[in-house]
Amino acid sequence: MHRLLSRQLRKLGLDTSSTPTTKQLANLLQRVSETYQQADDDRYLLERSLQISSDEMQAMFQQQKASAEGRLQALVNALPDIVFMLDEEGSYVEIVAGEEEGLYLPAE
Repeated sequence: MHRLLSRQLRKLGLDTSSTPTTKQLANLLQRVSETYQQADDDRYLLERSLQISSDEMQAMFQQQKASAEGRLQALVNALPDIVFMLDEEGSYVEIVAGEEEGLYLPAE
């Protein structure tokens, strides 16, 4: 038997060898109901805390990502050379020139 249930039975003066009275049974059911309600409240609090933490971490991640992207863009803009950005397959994703005046683009 679960230790919490055993403790509740002892508090109500009940044991497994005798049949409880209607009042004792009602008291036991009330305590069991209160225990379930407390467990539900605890679970809700934990779930809500986890959701808030997750939302805060997501916001911090987005803020750090935007900051890193801003620093990278400032660095690329400060370069006097041309920067070629490639994807995993080796295809050009972006070509950035520090100064567009020095960039020669052939006519199409």
